[in-house]
Amino acid sequence: MLGKRSAQGCLFSPEQRLRHKIGEESFYAVRADHRHELFRDEDFAMLYCSDNGRSSVPPSLLAVALLLQTFDHASNQEASDRAKFDQRWQFALGIGDDEVPFAKSTLCLFRNQLIIHKNAKFIFHKGIEFLRTHGFMKKHGAHIVLDTTPIFGKGAVQDTFNMLAEGLRQVLKVLATLESTSIEQFALANDFRRYIAPSYKGSLAVESETNVITDVDVLPANVHDHQNATQLIDNSAATVQAPIEGIIGDGAYGNVEARVDAQTKGHTIVAPVSRPAHTGRFTKDDFTITLETSTVSCPAGHTTTTWSPAKVRTQRGTIFVNRAFRFSRAQCAGCALRAQCLKPSTPFRSISVHEQSRLAGCNRQKHFNERKNFVCRIASVLFSSTALRAWYVSVSALRVTLVRRKCSSS
Repeated sequence: MLGKRSAQGCLFSPEQRLRHKIGEESFYAVRADHRHELFRDEDFAMLYCSDNGRSSVPPSLLAVALLLQTFDHASNQEASDRAKFDQRWQFALGIGDDEVPFAKSTLCLFRNQLIIHKNAKFIFHKGIEFLRTHGFMKKHGAHIVLDTTPIFGKGAVQDTFNMLAEGLRQVLKVLATLESTSIEQFALANDFRRYIAPSYKGSLAVESETNVITDVDVLPANVHDHQNATQLIDNSAATVQAPIEGIIGDGAYGNVEARVDAQTKGHTIVAPVSRPAHTGRFTKDDFTITLETSTVSCPAGHTTTTWSPAKVRTQRGTIFVNRAFRFSRAQCAGCALRAQCLKPSTPFRSISVHEQSRLAGCNRQKHFNERKNFVCRIASVLFSSTALRAWYVSVSALRVTLVRRKCSSS
């Protein structure tokens, strides 16, 4: 049953005695001063039975303990010990020297309840609400920066559920073989993708002027970084409650699919476009492409208007109809720059122009470096060694880890 903290304070509590010693601007003091605004016991009522059982440890206290645990990189046992003996923790939690607030198992159970009920984002939203109340959020147009980083396994730790999932992966391999398809395609068609992802990566969105993390999420490591870009943008817009004026990402967000997805939502992604590989010969960037007249000119001054449609299917299944321009054999045969353009066995040069080439070529590098550098620093804090190494293969558990990391770094 839901347990609640008493509203009655204590004259000799650590909050009164230790404030000057711990410091007014410390992480612990900020949590002590604002824990009542961040978390209320009633906010966690969905995790507990409403009409029977023993009263629980107040969940508002456990929520603050999770943030302290993440900030101090403490294990579950160490978190329990610190709550009993560390004056900084007692100050932040608002408990007395003689109190034993929770056992290791109680903290684990509370975290697992958040995972099972998929309420990790609740702590995140409470933090955002606090920042908005205290004027840290922009009230006008926001600029969002997107980034991802891998999350590595902590070690060969397997609980019963992980073992069942591994057994299911073996079954999926057999079923995929019977249907003469790959396990990835079979899992995608039958909604089993969560069981075959070999690892995960964390993604985040940051408002570039206030440095506020507006969303975090977890992706399978075997999907493209931009796959959840639209979701990050939508969630960020809901978080800041202001129009998104610009979106910045690295090269992973610079492909055409990501730009088209953002454009359908009325946004423009600023990201570098991948460059052709250097082969020692002319690349596509050395040619002049005029879309209005459907012409392509080479460095030697030859021009062609001959093209044919070429369908291209992406890994996600999107089909684009590009234009494949080609120069004639006669133009290439006697060209003075042929050796710099073609292999000896290639009779003519062709250039592929993407269906969305205008969209792909816009804002190649504009404002990218100046606003991308700072999000890398924020990502290094959010995805530090503690958050980068996960014990269990669970998207919900990893999401809880990232939310705790976000809240403790804000």
